[in-house]
Amino acid sequence: MRDRPRSNLERPVRIRKSARLVLINERDEIFLFRHEDQAPADPANPELRRYWVTPGGGVDPGETWEQAALRELWEETGLDGVGLGPWVWSRTTDMVLFGKLGRSVERYYLVRVRDVVVTSANQLDHEREVYQQQRWWPLAEIEASDETFFPEGLAGLLAPLLAGEIPAGPIVLVPKIATERG
Repeated sequence: MRDRPRSNLERPVRIRKSARLVLINERDEIFLFRHEDQAPADPANPELRRYWVTPGGGVDPGETWEQAALRELWEETGLDGVGLGPWVWSRTTDMVLFGKLGRSVERYYLVRVRDVVVTSANQLDHEREVYQQQRWWPLAEIEASDETFFPEGLAGLLAPLLAGEIPAGPIVLVPKIATERG
């Protein structure tokens, strides 16, 4: 009996753990980067190349999720000595990362800060290439914006956090594309 060819869904996929930060300041604004890809990151949406994301990135070998979150916070924003809050959201999504199809398994940690100055001085070269802008966003501006934000539904996810409603455990986010596929 011959082996049947694998479908796209059966191909082994590289898993990348990613620690992300929901960085909120004293004015209840969230810090986001405008990410601009040279090639499509979402195979299901190849036209999407520009979008806003939270700081964060890959968990290095031997690192805990929490250690990665604090390292990424320092690398991408220059913030150090900041207390890491609770893990509030989880998301798993397929994407093209560094030219290869992979699955990003993400944990989002809440971080509250006061009177901080964000710097890009510690960013890695590839971050400087894709982060085209950074800013603090008030919830009302996210709600009124035509921009694309990740995770999907960011405004609705932020509202309870800003109201002080911290989930007892992380909320599992289902990307819209996954629900559209069935």
